[in-house]
Amino acid sequence: MSNLLRVLRRGRGGWIAPVRAAAFGRFTRNAMTAAALVVFSIASPSEAAGQASGPAATTVRLRVFAHAAVGAPDLELAKATASTLLESVRIGLEWDACGTVENGCNEPDDPDPIVVLLLPVWKMTREDVSAEVVRYRPPRGPTVIVYLSNLADRVRIVRESAAGRTNPALATFALGHLLGLAIAHETGHVVGFTHARSGVMKARFTTDDLLALRESRLVFLLRGTRRFTP
Repeated sequence: MSNLLRVLRRGRGGWIAPVRAAAFGRFTRNAMTAAALVVFSIASPSEAAGQASGPAATTVRLRVFAHAAVGAPDLELAKATASTLLESVRIGLEWDACGTVENGCNEPDDPDPIVVLLLPVWKMTREDVSAEVVRYRPPRGPTVIVYLSNLADRVRIVRESAAGRTNPALATFALGHLLGLAIAHETGHVVGFTHARSGVMKARFTTDDLLALRESRLVFLLRGTRRFTP
């Protein structure tokens, strides 16, 4: 398994849907020094005007299997983060915590949920991938796979950066924030969003955008999407 420096030297990163070349971020030593980590995207005020408003037009159901890989506080934070981001494009969220003795989520009549697997590993073939969508032949629905080791490493990099040491919002940036964003991004792909120049579906992001996330300024943008209509 590659160490952190090897990951940084690759100059790539991201959650990637198999049919899309979706880079998550670009990390370099110079970027680290300049506190310009490429991690997320921000919507400018003019672009944010293109987002949806009003009550949820549709609802997605996530069956989230954590298997004790994520603590309860981070799971709750991820749920709140994903819900807030999806609300910006009028998508409601139903979150079922599965994989426990109390709830195995084995209901036979469950209507086409999106399965989310939170794995405490790196992706074996590409450690720079944070999450991806796996699509199966009907009637089986899509599965979002999140590689927690990658996310945890990115959270550490952000918090140890110059910006993270001076800005309280980044100093307290948690796995739950990043996990919620990863899930919202991949859910966007599932419902038909393509990568955009800015917003939640942007392929490459900066640390300024993490501040936007913490300040509720990061949103889905309708502009540039191809298949989704709320």
